[in-house]
Amino acid sequence: MKKHFGARTSSKKNGMPIFLSQTIHPSWKSLQKLYEDKNSRWDGWLFRGQLIRKGNSVSQPPLSTSLERGLTRFRIRLSQAKTWEYRLLRDFKRRYYLATKQSPDQSNDMEWLALLRHYGGPARLMDWTYSFWVAVHFAVDKAMAGDICEVWALETPWWREQAEEKYPLLKKAVTEYGSNSIKEYEQVFRMKQSPGLWFLNPFRLNDRLAAQQGSFVLPLDVTKPLVDNVATFTHGHKGNKHLERYRFVATQAFLQSCLRELHRMNINRMTLYPGIDGLAQHYENALGLPHLFKGIDGDLYSSAQ
Repeated sequence: MKKHFGARTSSKKNGMPIFLSQTIHPSWKSLQKLYEDKNSRWDGWLFRGQLIRKGNSVSQPPLSTSLERGLTRFRIRLSQAKTWEYRLLRDFKRRYYLATKQSPDQSNDMEWLALLRHYGGPARLMDWTYSFWVAVHFAVDKAMAGDICEVWALETPWWREQAEEKYPLLKKAVTEYGSNSIKEYEQVFRMKQSPGLWFLNPFRLNDRLAAQQGSFVLPLDVTKPLVDNVATFTHGHKGNKHLERYRFVATQAFLQSCLRELHRMNINRMTLYPGIDGLAQHYENALGLPHLFKGIDGDLYSSAQ
């Protein structure tokens, strides 16, 4: 791969609407240069890191929700998404108390969906972050040499403006009751055959959302693929200014240098996944950070009498 930024192209591969796509050299310096060049323009944008296993680049749409992927896996039509969303969330609410006594209000479906997604369940909510570097972490966190790492950038203000112009009732709910209000949630979940993108967070952030500077992107029409919802507001080449994808093919050296530099920024599984899960999972990547253990030698029971 050449050591300069790749040519910019517009793409409709796998049915994806027009977006800017750029391949960059897999090095920490390339990521720094990308950030320095774009940072002033990226104010208010959201970012998402994704991993594509080697050889799987055409196996699924480039952007999709976990609910969409789950339905597709079992060959359930997306037209049934609302029904399955209700069924899954209802059952989650019924069983949640078995794990903890601290439950959201039963009527706050947004907070319940955020918890479902928080613990890995299928939902229309798609995880994004306000931090470019956190997105980089999610792109490389579980990567192996030869995998394709992607960082997506989404101009949130522009997409929100398009949705508010097209759906006045949605804009009214935000204007009258504020962002991340119950009324906004109700309006979003009530919408039918109204494709587009929207951005939500529960009013009470859970620990991972706070640590990851997270926000949720969701399709306004859950019965349509996410890419079709995106296509609603992309006309010709207009959309490529507002949705960007940066790809790099991982190498062993790049992965280790990237994880090392991110660790210096205090971005790792320990900090992004507060709790024992994140702490234990952190040690998988710690194997690639030998400087953390310099001078520590021995083996179990080596000092036993």
